Amino acid sequence: MPSTRYKQTSIPDEYTCKLVQDYHVGSVIDYGNADAERTAKYNNQLQKWAAETRLKIPLFISADLEYGSIQLVTDGTDFPRQMAIGATRVPGAAEQVAKINAIESKAVGFNWNFSPLADVNTNPSNPVIGVRSFGEKTDLVSQMTVAQIKGYQHNGLLATAKHFPGHGDTSFDSHLGLAAVTYDRKTLDEIHLPPFKAAIAAGVDSIMTAHVIINAIDPKLPATLSKKVLTGLLRKQMGFNGIIVTDSMSMNAIDKHWGAGQAAIMAINAGADIVMASGSYKHQLETYNALYHALKSGELTEKGLMNH
Repeated sequence: MPSTRYKQTSIPDEYTCKLVQDYHVGSVIDYGNADAERTAKYNNQLQKWAAETRLKIPLFISADLEYGSIQLVTDGTDFPRQMAIGATRVPGAAEQVAKINAIESKAVGFNWNFSPLADVNTNPSNPVIGVRSFGEKTDLVSQMTVAQIKGYQHNGLLATAKHFPGHGDTSFDSHLGLAAVTYDRKTLDEIHLPPFKAAIAAGVDSIMTAHVIINAIDPKLPATLSKKVLTGLLRKQMGFNGIIVTDSMSMNAIDKHWGAGQAAIMAINAGADIVMASGSYKHQLETYNALYHALKSGELTEKGLMNH
């Protein structure tokens, strides 16, 4: 999943066109800042390019629209962050926000939203989750997460519970470096996993991974790269059969330690279905070529991919 960035007057650039038409990527994540009309034209152009390929498979066009289409669409509706919504203690309010967000986002060409956050923000010093979380109470986070999943998915937008298996107790930003949490398995099971279990029970379409080492499961690798976490815990123990998408692989927590190509292979082997390559065009090609050559060499196998 490469990133593509639009501005007030731009259409997708030649690099994005090549990724869709020559490399046959099946999804993109949008970044940018434009009004609804320009955003719709941009996303429609992406789909037009996909329709001109041999298989003509439409794209997943995704974005981080956690507090409304306003995050990318300048004339979209602006909602409070999740913590403020959680403070209402009204799941119906959370669902209504997601419904309006879904209607607006679909209208301009998005079909997949990387929201809601199911992280339980138990660390008040958390520098990256904070007000993006519904709060520090597990039951509340579970209720609000389910409400927003319903609001998105009942209105035609894929929802994503993130960041599995929980990014709420970190004191380090994974955009800047690799974080680890040292709590025991009991804490993981009782505090951080229930919102994800509730999301799965509610039929969430996708779950995004956390670039965080969960010592209770795998003390060596971050969840994004860990087969123990993605296949062992999420697939087998928790029974999730939807899409597993990585968080951005250009974040320092991953790229700085493993590099884009090798990390992509590790993530797929761990159980991820989609690798988010939101770095430079060079970074995106490195990711694509690493996966392609790993499949050709047998390091990745079609049988293994089908088992996802």
